[in-house]
Amino acid sequence: MRLFPSSILLSLFLILISCGGASKTSLSEAEEKLFVETYVKLALATWDQPADADSLTVLRQAVFAEVGIDEQQFIALIRQAEASPERWVVIWEQIVQRLEKERAEADI
Repeated sequence: MRLFPSSILLSLFLILISCGGASKTSLSEAEEKLFVETYVKLALATWDQPADADSLTVLRQAVFAEVGIDEQQFIALIRQAEASPERWVVIWEQIVQRLEKERAEADI
C-alpha cells in the first residue's frame, strides 16, 4: 500500500493556510464534508502530476469547478475550520483516512 507522502500533504496545508487568520465561526457539518472532499480531490489530482505552477493551477481550478466552489470559498472554509482546533484535528484525521483509502484502492 502506498501512502500519501506527508511532505505533499504538509505543503498543500501550508499553502492553503498562508492566506490569513481564522474566522470566529466554525464549520457546519455540510461545510466540513465539502472541505474534506475538496482537499482530498486536490491532493489526489496533484499526486502524480508535475510540480510546475501552471499545471497545479489548472488542476486546482478543475477540482474547484467539480465541487462547485472557488479558491476564495475554500480558503474561507479553512479559516472557519481553524476556529476550532479540536474539530480541526478531527477534520485532518478524516482527510488522512480518505487519502490512505483512495491510494490503497488505486494501488489494487
